[in-house]
Amino acid sequence: MSFNSPLRDEELISKQVFERMVDIVGTSHIVANRREIMSMTEVLNRSAIKYDVPFRIATSGSMGEGFRFEESDMDVMEYPDGFQVIWDHSQNQHKSFSEGEIFVFDGSHSPPGYGLLQILSPEELNSSKLLFVKYGNSYLSSTFWKKTFLNPILGSRIHGPCISSNLECLDFDYAECLISRCWPPMASTFLSRCQLWPNPQTLQDIVNKECHLVPIGHKLGNHEEEEWMISFSLAEKALVYSMNHSQFLLYGLMKLFLKEIINKGLDEEEEILCSYHIKTAIFWTLLQGSSLECCQRKFLKCFWVCFKLVTKWVYEGVCPNFFIPENNMLLTKCHGSAQRKLFCRLNAIYDVGPTCILNWLSMQDRSPSLYSYLRGNTNDLYIKELYNELAVFALPRYLNFQTCVRMLKSIVKSAPSNRDGISALVARMTYVSMLQHVAFQLLSLKKEDYTRDNNFDELSCLAIMQTAKLGSVSDLIFRAMYSYRVKKYPEALFILKMAKVWLKQPYMIHFGYLDTEYSSEIAACPGNSLLEVVIKSFVFSIKLENPIFYIDELFTEQEHSRKNHWSTIFIPPFVLLLMLEFLCYRHVDTQRAQHALDELFDLMHSNQDSYLTSVFQDISWQILGICQEMAGNLKVALYAYMNSLEEPIVNRIRSATLQRIQSVKRRMCRI
Repeated sequence: MSFNSPLRDEELISKQVFERMVDIVGTSHIVANRREIMSMTEVLNRSAIKYDVPFRIATSGSMGEGFRFEESDMDVMEYPDGFQVIWDHSQNQHKSFSEGEIFVFDGSHSPPGYGLLQILSPEELNSSKLLFVKYGNSYLSSTFWKKTFLNPILGSRIHGPCISSNLECLDFDYAECLISRCWPPMASTFLSRCQLWPNPQTLQDIVNKECHLVPIGHKLGNHEEEEWMISFSLAEKALVYSMNHSQFLLYGLMKLFLKEIINKGLDEEEEILCSYHIKTAIFWTLLQGSSLECCQRKFLKCFWVCFKLVTKWVYEGVCPNFFIPENNMLLTKCHGSAQRKLFCRLNAIYDVGPTCILNWLSMQDRSPSLYSYLRGNTNDLYIKELYNELAVFALPRYLNFQTCVRMLKSIVKSAPSNRDGISALVARMTYVSMLQHVAFQLLSLKKEDYTRDNNFDELSCLAIMQTAKLGSVSDLIFRAMYSYRVKKYPEALFILKMAKVWLKQPYMIHFGYLDTEYSSEIAACPGNSLLEVVIKSFVFSIKLENPIFYIDELFTEQEHSRKNHWSTIFIPPFVLLLMLEFLCYRHVDTQRAQHALDELFDLMHSNQDSYLTSVFQDISWQILGICQEMAGNLKVALYAYMNSLEEPIVNRIRSATLQRIQSVKRRMCRI
């Protein structure tokens, strides 16, 4: 297929499409920051839990690769310690396999990329349900493995070998799998094929990485219910990381083209091509030479090469797996009328030519180019992007007391050498978060065991004081909540007064909201380093871990949220600040308590985007209702609770709201 336009026009269109993809995907700096934040968080979590739980975790998926599309998800693979897969019996003599349960991969009765897992010592496996006997050997059943270890929770569903669910507004695919620390022999041609891309060091790193076995069989195999599939997700993640930014943008372009053009109007069961086919097409395209010429000037040409490869695959009904080419990933779905319909759709696009991309809705966006925007102001976009990444990915989820202490020691021991880089920022935020966990858990330990409480108060106080010294304004509010918990009301009010002044500074960034009028003041914020700018100007939501008890007034919400399989409650900082002001002043000055309550009421009826967010309105209205109920304003409390019910279910406190509504109505009946 030749271009109808002159070379100059082709390059101009390539430039326009390239710049539009930068708008959608982000700059190379932004993508690198996303990856570093997620990688550092994973490293910290892994180092802390390795002694506490009998399993390990590896992450991948679209978000792990660096994309932030609406449909981007996170793939989480959990694999147990003491279970390993080898590829032939001779590897069992290796010293690294001397302990734990060993399975031997048997692909002799399965399609390429799939196989049975023979267990060498079936008498040592606790559950006989996991085993079945075939060909005179004992094998591990993938179906019973899934039934045993994949437990769907509220709002989740089984999807292939995974559970798909939403956690804290992120889409997750979670798989319980097994690990092999050796490269599979059936993928041995991978090294010899990769002459042009990626570089030799990346290749060697990939081969040295582990691969995984996920519990799903081939639909046309003889043992679909018992087979396991070889997963190269970590190798794929390494390949994506090795791409230059032009190649990564090409990958993003193909993913969006699949969603918005190729699969447009199709139901999920009608879709033949998925994002994994597109990733495979990108790998093969780069391998065949386009890696050397994928740049801004030739961006459209590279897109067309990749599109033609996908069209060829659909026509032939063959999509070779990048690591095991004998594994045809279109074998089960691309045939008959479905194949003909898809080819006709792709052929119609082919007839239009590469410029078909200009008719695509995402390419027609008339917003100013990020390139020109960045030339005018480098602060605004970068800071907003960094805020969103840190708010979502930088903080670990709940860890028990011992693990928190271990993570604190790990951070101190392995502090990043660049103390102003992204990794150092993530480590510091994690350190502060762990100190908060420790401080409040120490209070609970003191309550449960009075024989060992001599130093608990002192240790807890030291931990929370450190958070205020090292953390942001949100961490200062945490310290005020701690002071309220231990009944130091004047101290809590003094801290809240400082926090309120801090929150109202014009350079503060609330929920990623950046007032461009004051963007220059952000750069002039106290401390010019990245770390200091984040600490001094970023206002993060208050994150309450449901297993940890904080204050009596929010205990009901935490309990109900936890029963609804939710791990955290997110509260806008200014809402919690006013709640704490009201609670503290009730003990020292009732008039000022009423003033704080009025300020909270006014806030909930204002349009102050900088202090509120529509995402967490359920808990914000709930807090107003709690405070009004404590003040005896039952009608206003009921009104606030009813508003909470109407908000999107984010913190999963609806059952707590209904309970409080019933309580208020009973009190009103007694009046």
